[in-house]
Amino acid sequence: MQQSTIVQPSTQPPPTLAPPAHRFPSRCIRSHCATTPSAIMAPLDRIPIDRLKRLAARARTLAIVYLGVLFLGTHLPLSISLPQTHLGPVSIEDKIVHLGLYALLTFFVLAGWELTLRRELQPKHYFAVWLVGTVYGMIDEITQIPVGRTGDMHDWLADVIGIVVGLVLFQVVRKKLYQWLSRKAPEPERGPGS
Repeated sequence: MQQSTIVQPSTQPPPTLAPPAHRFPSRCIRSHCATTPSAIMAPLDRIPIDRLKRLAARARTLAIVYLGVLFLGTHLPLSISLPQTHLGPVSIEDKIVHLGLYALLTFFVLAGWELTLRRELQPKHYFAVWLVGTVYGMIDEITQIPVGRTGDMHDWLADVIGIVVGLVLFQVVRKKLYQWLSRKAPEPERGPGS
């Protein structure tokens, strides 16, 4: 003979759900917790998550396409000779172009990475971008030699300086960039009676 047990309904109220977690990962970083966005990242919280993911994908795509164009531009044989201003054996215009190209590449990579993570990049991320960019710049200069171009140490140094400029530029303008992106975000829909 089986005994049946009667389950009594609980008199305790159902547990309340915690408020929705912030979009940023709940991983503590140094003295503050990343669940609370920094002043720099706070504007991104006003952007719907699906739009933020699209922005991150676009930034990553832009960085990859830009890198491809940069690679092609440095590996196609030069068909015309442009006049250049020389300071001894170093042409100034060429070095400024190298600096600017690598600064922009660095900016695109950092923006894509930070938007993808949806949290502030740490010093280790900046170091990684600097290191990879520096090694890529060296490889880029060396691999130009087989296609009839010249690998130049001064070009590589301009690339490295451009990477540093890109790192600093990103630090300086990213808060304004995120504020601008959040102003472009559509207002969240409000329910009736709001």
